[in-house]
Amino acid sequence: MHKFKWLPIVFSTFLMLSSCTDYYNGDYPSNVYFPKEGGCKIIDGHGVDGLTIWEGDKNYTVPEIKDSTYIEDLPGRPNFKVSSEWFTAEYSQKSFTITLYVKPNTTGKKRKAVLKADTPPPHFNDHYKIHIKQDK
Repeated sequence: MHKFKWLPIVFSTFLMLSSCTDYYNGDYPSNVYFPKEGGCKIIDGHGVDGLTIWEGDKNYTVPEIKDSTYIEDLPGRPNFKVSSEWFTAEYSQKSFTITLYVKPNTTGKKRKAVLKADTPPPHFNDHYKIHIKQDK
């Protein structure tokens, strides 16, 4: 009986380490990169109820909201979109895809924003963060 005394310690350590996984992002990528020329990319995941574009300080602790749309504001609409000065994100409820359209970067600086995608029920008050980055 004494030879299995270590088993609870090993098992609890395994559980503790396995709970320290990466942030779940609904199968949407955490980062999407665009060249200076801009472009279009389609990303897919598990579906969202709303989109918000955050721009602001480096850590987005004080985000500046550029645009925000929620599905309950648009009953019966299969698609909805949000836009900032340099990119647009369009969501399709039919395919659970988000299409990102990014304009060419003429600022001479790198551009970045966060697309916050609110999760559908039963995960209220949760969201996915998709970091949009563009070269200078």
